[in-house]
Amino acid sequence: PEEHEIRAIANVLAEREGWPGLRNRLVFGLLSLRGQRINGLLQVTGSQVHRIPSGRYRIILRIKSAREAFELEVPTDLTEVLEAYVSGFNRWAASVGISDRIGENEPSFFWRS
Repeated sequence: PEEHEIRAIANVLAEREGWPGLRNRLVFGLLSLRGQRINGLLQVTGSQVHRIPSGRYRIILRIKSAREAFELEVPTDLTEVLEAYVSGFNRWAASVGISDRIGENEPSFFWRS
């Protein structure tokens, strides 16, 4: 698909309210950067997400077909979405009594449904 088609899909999925919409926007935004394989991105844990000195994030992706992991730097616009997704999910989880948290260096899976 062309970049404008991916962005159109991402915008529709991002219309969901709260952290699910933020998650959708972030996942599709990251997939559109380099054509990542979806499985490598969906299996990310918080321990693979690192804040770098620029204030942005780097995600270490492991893909079955590649010998070595590679680093994906999250662009500034998606960094803001990532931070909003993490804080939104963690606030929601606390409000409904779920003890799991997501975020940088958290050992659990990063993407929630």
